[in-house]
Amino acid sequence: MTDAPHSAADDDGPLRLGVVGAAGRLGSSIVELAAATDGFEVRAALGRSGTTAGRPLHELVPGLARSSPPLSVSERLDVPVDVLVDASTPEGAVSWAREAAARGIPFVSGTTGLTPEQESELGRAAQEIPLLQAANLSLGATVLLRLVAEATARLGNGFEVAVREHHHAAKRDAPSGTALALARAIETAGGTVGAVHSLRSGRRVGDHQVLFEAAE
Repeated sequence: MTDAPHSAADDDGPLRLGVVGAAGRLGSSIVELAAATDGFEVRAALGRSGTTAGRPLHELVPGLARSSPPLSVSERLDVPVDVLVDASTPEGAVSWAREAAARGIPFVSGTTGLTPEQESELGRAAQEIPLLQAANLSLGATVLLRLVAEATARLGNGFEVAVREHHHAAKRDAPSGTALALARAIETAGGTVGAVHSLRSGRRVGDHQVLFEAAE
């Protein structure tokens, strides 16, 4: 990793993104969405050495349009970016958060499965730069967390609560970060989670259910 200069985007220019884990499921979706959305430009596609580094991103992600100029995956950040978006691994999130803090680059991470020590590392980086770490970056999941907390508070202790989640077979962490966030929201609202059930199969992006059953 080199010390590339960082400078904020011009008021009229696009927001320049560096995407960590750009060849993965979430990372490639971020790249594709940014390419199709005005006001955003992916300047760096970042990946691990020995796996995807050096290869054109459009060759690694089926269906992803070839950019002009072609965007190749790199293990080094050597162009200016305004935000680093992380969709990699817990180890990658920590490493790139440190890099972002050293360069003064805001950092957004949707990586899950972090240990308490790794979460503390991100917390230290957050003292230096704007940093957002979320188990799920979707609007729907954010609304669901609030609804579940409200339901728990209103229903009280007369209900047994369980969380059920189903993700594709390649997802590494189980339970998912979103399932754990739902469990924390329930417990913070005064409820008790009886069980968290995880299923890994097929290509499903991710389904989450919270079950409230009246105790007899």
